[in-house]
Amino acid sequence: MAASYTDEIVNDDRRTGVSSGVTVGREQILELVRGLVDVGFTTVTTVPIAIRGEGLALLRRTWHQADGFDLPLLAVGEVDADGRTTANVMFDAEDRSGAVAELERRCLDAEAGNGST
Repeated sequence: MAASYTDEIVNDDRRTGVSSGVTVGREQILELVRGLVDVGFTTVTTVPIAIRGEGLALLRRTWHQADGFDLPLLAVGEVDADGRTTANVMFDAEDRSGAVAELERRCLDAEAGNGST
């Protein structure tokens, strides 16, 4: 999993109630994932909803526990030319408008050559 992240990956958790805030760096992101495992999440499924350009996508991600509990969310993911994740912005599963707005903002920034973060 570590190889799928850039060294300077940014995770911006905008969910209400359970937000982990902004986390920067591969090791810090891996700590967040370890925390999910520690509380019983065993698998995660990711389904693309919308794709913009070569490296941006709106995703429906669901973390699953063995007892049947699921934690769904929306995420805007950004990858570099090597396919490694550079950014992950998370939203409540119901906040499609917020997630789409972030996807479109990042797409416009990328088209303008401004970077997206």
